[in-house]
Amino acid sequence: MNPNSPFLVSLSHELRLLRAESLSTLIGLILAVAFSYAAWNGTGWAQRQQRAVAVAVASHDSHVHDTLTHLSAMEAGTYRPPSAFLNPANPLWIGLRHASTPAALPATALQAAAVGQSDLFPPYLNVSADTRDTWSLQEDVENPSNLLAGAFDPAFVAVVLLPLMLIALSYDLLSAEREGGTLALLLTQPVSLTTLLASKVTARAVVVLGGASLFSALALVSADPFSTDFLLRIGLWTTLIWAYGLFWLALCAAISSQGVSSAAGALILCGMWLLFQLIIPTLTGVLAQTVRPSPSRASMVSEIRTAQDQARQRSNASLAHYLREHGDEHPDTPVLHGHDLDDARRRALILLDSNTRIERILDEQEMRRQDQLGLVAWLRFLSPPVLMQDALSEVAGSGEIRLRHFHAQADSFGARWRTYFLPKALRNEALSSGDYAHFPVFDYQGLPISKLIGEIASILTGLLVSAALLGLITHRRLKKPATREQLLFAPRHLMSST
Repeated sequence: MNPNSPFLVSLSHELRLLRAESLSTLIGLILAVAFSYAAWNGTGWAQRQQRAVAVAVASHDSHVHDTLTHLSAMEAGTYRPPSAFLNPANPLWIGLRHASTPAALPATALQAAAVGQSDLFPPYLNVSADTRDTWSLQEDVENPSNLLAGAFDPAFVAVVLLPLMLIALSYDLLSAEREGGTLALLLTQPVSLTTLLASKVTARAVVVLGGASLFSALALVSADPFSTDFLLRIGLWTTLIWAYGLFWLALCAAISSQGVSSAAGALILCGMWLLFQLIIPTLTGVLAQTVRPSPSRASMVSEIRTAQDQARQRSNASLAHYLREHGDEHPDTPVLHGHDLDDARRRALILLDSNTRIERILDEQEMRRQDQLGLVAWLRFLSPPVLMQDALSEVAGSGEIRLRHFHAQADSFGARWRTYFLPKALRNEALSSGDYAHFPVFDYQGLPISKLIGEIASILTGLLVSAALLGLITHRRLKKPATREQLLFAPRHLMSST
């Protein structure tokens, strides 16, 4: 590009003006302090989450170690369990209580960037051989306005405060020149209104968005800043900040092209900020709840209790049927006898019977929840802040997609856990010390990068298309001769008082 082109000359002039302006320095300071404090706050929250997981894992390991010690002593003939329920060889109660294991969602390299929906869910699920509802129930779909007003983390600064900084520096892109009497003089030079406005927008993007990208990246730098995970996520984070900022700058340019005064432009842009940040998210939440209401949790709990009660009522018949099918099995190492054995088998059959029905109830509940989420996913395109919040949560690893991916794996692990322990309980097969080493282990498989990038790409497209449409509208308006006259000779009531 020719360094003497009107755009570059105008851009260089705007950058010099911004460097000399105290407001630019103040905005840079505000962003630096806000991102630093938000990152510190987010890091504290992430560390509390990690400590909770560490405590749960340590408690589990300690409990299993003590139980295994008792089992070894029992096998050596030096320990006798006080009851069948505390027998370390009893597969039913080991699987249900004594060895229930925490399935944890690992932290990402950018976990401190956005709390997202992770504050609605525990950082781990205590998986056992019990029915799935006892440990895997999810909350209802959260209203988008509640997510926007969440913790003070870097995502909050980017979504809520960054647009205000852009508005403060861009509400008078053309009106300031006109009201200062310099717009007519500038237009005597070989520069068009479009070029002049584009240079002003570009200068503010470089200063504010460049600063926001730098400050947030420095505040969020991890212990391993060159890891693939961190570089990918911080790259997506930076791209989103630029796309989101360009939308707000395009909106500022569109308002400036209308020939309004600086005061009117500031008022209109603040109103647009309220509209996108508060009003539209609240209305979309209400609309989604009205069109596709959340499934009743009370009704679901009632259905689950009914399924459990029916399974208990059928337990004697189920036990009789099991004994007819399998006979009274006598393993080499029986663990229970008499009433204790009947009670354990009855309990295992109740779990198997009720869990089949409970799985169906939970799956139906989740399908209705996903229907509502699908509607919300479309409605969020009406509000760029909601789009940005969702995207930053996914980049940080605390969004809906990754949490759903985790819960699906935890549910699968729960099925493997039940399959390991309940058949042993029905066969009255005692656990040995060697069996403890073969208990199922939860191994989280990370969300495929393609899913993360696909979600971010759709949101980026929404933000960039919105910005491009605003830019196109502004460009076409500035091309009209009537617009030039309106901007140069705006009625006095549209201009700021001097």
